Formats: sequence, structure tokens, C-alpha cells
Amino acid sequence: MIKVEVKGMKKALADIDKYSKEVQQRVVQELNTTKQKVRNDAIRFAPVDQGQLRRFIVAEPVKNYETSVVSRAKYSIYVEYGTGDLGQNPAGGHTTKKRWVYFDELSGEFRIGRPQRPQPFMFPAAEANRRDHAKRMKEALENR
Repeated sequence: MIKVEVKGMKKALADIDKYSKEVQQRVVQELNTTKQKVRNDAIRFAPVDQGQLRRFIVAEPVKNYETSVVSRAKYSIYVEYGTGDLGQNPAGGHTTKKRWVYFDELSGEFRIGRPQRPQPFMFPAAEANRRDHAKRMKEALENR
């Protein structure tokens, strides 16, 4: 999962109880708007083979003024960051092998894996919406 934070929002949201119910509702509405925009962009940016990756991108409900957009496809991280010696996962964990064997749950067969270049879709979707989200959140928090 990729986490996007807006500077200053933690403090503002820590004091959310001091805001009127109307402001609190505007904040939740803004979170819902942003999560749908990020989800739509992630779907648009996701590479397509059989379309399964796109179908597994979902926006989670807002809870405690937080929400997330996730891809529930097990292989999402490999698409986002690449594999093998072409992988660029900042957390590490990539092999330097040129080939490996894995079980493909869709086909029910074993396959030979080869290094794949990253095809980011989640991070670019979050980044594409960062500035607009910060602007709309600031507007939502005005006029307590």
C-alpha cells in the first residue's frame, strides 16, 4: 500500500472535534472525493493483460478521517515495482535471479518467471491527486 500524507493535516485532523459538524462532513466528503479520483487514476494507469489488476483496485471506506485505495491482486507489488534484477522496490526483497518458477493461480499451472520492469500505477495515481487534495482539504477546514 502506498501512503500519501499532506503536511499539516495530521494536526488539523487531531483537532477535528473542535470543528463544526458541517466542517467534519466536508472533510469526509473530500476524503471520499479524493479516494475515488485516486482509484480512477490507478485503474487508468494500471497495465492491462486480462484486466484482473484493474478489477482489484478498490477504495476503502473512510474511518477515523483516513481512507485508502488498494489493489487486492496478489501480484500488484510486482507490477508496481518490477521483479528480479529489474525490480525497484524501496523495501528490497527482490531476487537477482534471471528466472524462477511460480504457480499461476489463474491457469493452475507452474510458470517460469523472468525479470519485469516496474509499471507503476498506484504511486502515480496518488501523486496526481496530492496537490488538489491538499487544496480541497484546506478549503474544507476553513470556516469552523
